[in-house]
Amino acid sequence: MSETQGFSTLLHACTTLLTPLDKRNPVCFPRLPGPAEALITLAAIKSFKRSMLWIGDSVPSLERFHRDLTVIGTDINTLPKPLYFPPLETMASDDDPVDPRIAGPRLQTLLTLLMEPTAQHLIVTSIQAMIQPVPRPETLTSGIRTLQLEQILALSGWLDEILQLGYDFQPDVILPGQACHRGGVVDLWPLPDLQPLRIEFDGDRIASLRRFAPETQMTTARETSAVIPPATAGTPGLPDMPDTVCLLDYIQPALTVAWHDRDSGIEHAMNFRSSMHETNPAISLFTPDDLDSRIARLPDLQTWSTGCPDMAVTCDWGFRLLPGLSEVNRSDLPPVVMDQARQRLARHLDERRSTGYHILACLPSRTAWETMIPYQAAGSDSIPIHTATLSEGFECTALQYLLITESDIYGRRRSLDNRYDPVRSSSRPTAPTTVRFDNVDDLKPGDWVVHVHHGVGQYKGLSEIVFDGCRQEVITVEYAEHALLHVPVSHAHLLSRYLGVGKASVTPHRIGGRRWKVEKQDAERAIMDMAGSLLETQAKRESLDGFAFQPDTPWQHEFESAFPFVETPDQTNAIAAVKADMESHRPMDRLLCGDAGYGKTEVAMRAAFKAVSGGKQVAVLVPTTVLAQQHLDTFRERMAAYPIRIEMLSRFSSRSARPAVLQDVKSGRVDILIGTHALLQPDIHFHDLGLAIIDEEQRFGVAHKERLKQLRYRVDILTLTATPIPRTLYLSMTGTRDISLLQTPPRDRLAIETVVTRDTDKIIREAILRERNRDGQIFYLHNRVRTIDWTHRRLATLVPEARIAVAHGQMAAGALADIMHRFVNGEFDILLSTTIIESGMDIPRVNTILVDRADRFGIADLYQLRGRVGRSRHQAYAYLLLPTHGHIEAIAEERLAALRRYGDLGMGFNLALRDLEIRGAGNLLGAEQSGHIAAIGFSLYCQLLRRSIALLRHEPAPPIVDTEIRLDGMDLSTGADPAHGAVIPIAYIDNEQHRVRIYRKLAEAASPSDIRTITRSLQDRFGPIPPPLKRLLRIAALRILATSRKIQRIEVRNTRLQITRKHELFQENNRFPRLRNEDPDGQLREITAFIRRLPDD
Repeated sequence: MSETQGFSTLLHACTTLLTPLDKRNPVCFPRLPGPAEALITLAAIKSFKRSMLWIGDSVPSLERFHRDLTVIGTDINTLPKPLYFPPLETMASDDDPVDPRIAGPRLQTLLTLLMEPTAQHLIVTSIQAMIQPVPRPETLTSGIRTLQLEQILALSGWLDEILQLGYDFQPDVILPGQACHRGGVVDLWPLPDLQPLRIEFDGDRIASLRRFAPETQMTTARETSAVIPPATAGTPGLPDMPDTVCLLDYIQPALTVAWHDRDSGIEHAMNFRSSMHETNPAISLFTPDDLDSRIARLPDLQTWSTGCPDMAVTCDWGFRLLPGLSEVNRSDLPPVVMDQARQRLARHLDERRSTGYHILACLPSRTAWETMIPYQAAGSDSIPIHTATLSEGFECTALQYLLITESDIYGRRRSLDNRYDPVRSSSRPTAPTTVRFDNVDDLKPGDWVVHVHHGVGQYKGLSEIVFDGCRQEVITVEYAEHALLHVPVSHAHLLSRYLGVGKASVTPHRIGGRRWKVEKQDAERAIMDMAGSLLETQAKRESLDGFAFQPDTPWQHEFESAFPFVETPDQTNAIAAVKADMESHRPMDRLLCGDAGYGKTEVAMRAAFKAVSGGKQVAVLVPTTVLAQQHLDTFRERMAAYPIRIEMLSRFSSRSARPAVLQDVKSGRVDILIGTHALLQPDIHFHDLGLAIIDEEQRFGVAHKERLKQLRYRVDILTLTATPIPRTLYLSMTGTRDISLLQTPPRDRLAIETVVTRDTDKIIREAILRERNRDGQIFYLHNRVRTIDWTHRRLATLVPEARIAVAHGQMAAGALADIMHRFVNGEFDILLSTTIIESGMDIPRVNTILVDRADRFGIADLYQLRGRVGRSRHQAYAYLLLPTHGHIEAIAEERLAALRRYGDLGMGFNLALRDLEIRGAGNLLGAEQSGHIAAIGFSLYCQLLRRSIALLRHEPAPPIVDTEIRLDGMDLSTGADPAHGAVIPIAYIDNEQHRVRIYRKLAEAASPSDIRTITRSLQDRFGPIPPPLKRLLRIAALRILATSRKIQRIEVRNTRLQITRKHELFQENNRFPRLRNEDPDGQLREITAFIRRLPDD
């Protein structure tokens, strides 16, 4: 029996059991395992031939049920696809961000019910969603637009309609609900759709409908039609939207309403209404009684429920959980107990198999079954395995069927996502979760830039000048003494954004001055030394003989299987790299760089577990006592089931216990020691240290770093940092330092909503109540110990119902540790603290942070503080509070604006380009390099470093395409005659940042394939390429060809071709070659053909 046949056969058997039931009578089932409830629901759909509305008692039960339903029904094509209708998390304000993973499925459900009114549907929702209003069907219908290929549609009128439909116009479409207009191309992303839509117009005719990937902006599929719904129809219910009804008004009669624990659902609904109304009493919500009366009025109604014994008919078909591990918490069980539980499960499987039960295993991978093989009797390898994840296993006596899942083998099922995305529960392509990174160097007027030959100046924007009798578009940069440098767009590659170090002010260079020449020469020498040092360090480590750990043990697999989340791809790669390092004879020295909450600690714990399994001790060095305590709690919780002793040395440790801990470390009785710089004291002696994990090494002093440097050649070192390492530097150093980047956000991660506002009582109270209504906790950061008690009294007055704790670094160690423990355990709602929470604090229930006097913090500090929230399935909020009155300094406003600008997921690395990456570069390269980065700019530093490393390795350096081309008949101005222009016309691309970005890409192109890629992108994103831009692309291709033939300059004057090759003018028979064509296109073809005929030498 195959796995698909198993589900199909089981569904057919369930259908047979349901057939005798009288549809007119309410039916009650006992509490069912999740997959069993999904199975019966699908059987009812198949058996009763009517639509079904399944109502869960809470959001978690809704998400579990939809997962199970989707897995079981995926391969059964005769069943309707479940329509997922989740509740809105908050309806407190029309300014609240709405997660598209909530609004999208809601809108898709409404559209499907509206457009297919007579079809059989399966709607799965929760009682919280049922009491939230939705727009009237006629209101939604009036807002839907359908587009067809070749349809006649006025572009200007269509743009107005998009705006009225609620789409947010942006320079690029990267999120659902956004729109963008570029010439004859309109991009928009309807909320229910997996990918955004690109509409290309030819006049007023729709010439093309295409789907595109938001991260690359390139086409992925073509369409013949598209439905465009309003961008806000999935989010009604605000006080100013009275034109609403209930979801039931969208569903046709002849309905089965299935309650999942109706009594519990009513209680949840009452609590939900109370929480919503406390935040905003004007919100329109139905009551559970309203819902009951509406359901009772439905004609031809059938109802059933699980867990409600008062129903007329009770059906118990013997669905039960499997014996063993499924009902216990995995982290509470030592391996010997788990072994005994698996033996019981194996005996049960053998017994059921012998009595004729059908058995199916549903597991995330086939390797998961290997854990059970040692416990099984002969023939167990014949059990079919379905590769998927169900919430739990079950057996059914009436059906003679048994289903085993991951929770039955490991005890605690691995979570898929804290934030559930129903799209990923289907077999369709998934919507991307990250945004593009190719715009991190976008320039805007006022930004500092660095020119390779002239130094640092201020970017003023694109402009046009007349040079040598020709008008052309240039990039204008202002230098010292208000001198202007006009850089031809063909030389855009010589410019890069200037990124200095710290808060040092920028002094522009003087054109032709000596300062830039001296600073650049000094930096080039230092960079060459740095490159040599990196290669020398690498060679030295390669020659050392370290301890090689053995491959993973069974306990290692057990430990890793208990990780309650799905690893990100970057985590998986980092874990594999760390293990490979540890299993080699070379001492590991790997840097693990990842944004806050991206999973560095889990990678470190797996490395520590591997080291302890190999008989070695582990030292975990952290910068703060608070972080040491958190690591202690986390390590102990994850490793509680194993005979591993974990201790801590920090200010929180009692003095009386310290000597005993030190003695046990020396004798080897302590396996993992966590602590601050105290671990580096001379009196710390390990019995057999094999791994040192260093968290944020840059925060330790010079003496401590020297001690760490000595360790590097003796034991494996894993360094963690939340300070982003720029990708340009990472690529420059490839092969000289082992670096793993965690840049993929966890699948459950939402962008943190950043709110910059004046400090008012109303804002603070609403923010705190919003979080309390979600059963969450709040950080309130006030960074002055002297006035923190006054702030405590203010908060207690504003929110008397909240439980508030105060924490700061001047408290006694015992009192501070106690406060932190109690806050983590949920005994307080608000933690009022100083910046002691800045590093490493990871409390998933904290999803709101308020930062008092945010204008006094640097961007790096604000970025780290904001990263303390947003680690659960809820939308997180960061309130940056400014003084109620008074002036805010311009530099503070700029920092806060950058934080707002780079608030989306994955944009931490964009934000880091403003400040954090420089800190990361200093951490990686050493403080002595910071001055050179400040002098010549970060981007140029990375370019020079990459070339220096290649030179020392005797490898070809990255090519620099710098051939200059001047054609006297070519017009380089934006208003050029299309027959003679070589430019990006403003009519084609009117956004200046887009034009500068494309000019830079063309200038940086180093191969014909680069030109082809740019051409495809332009055609895809902006439509048919106009002649002036085609000519510019041909010039870029000619420049690449000329550079490969050692040509420095090409100039055409009156059809006379002057080529400077190897710094000499090229002539044939003592004459300059003459071109036959006078038009620019013909001349470009002739020049290209001529250069190709030149010999390569």
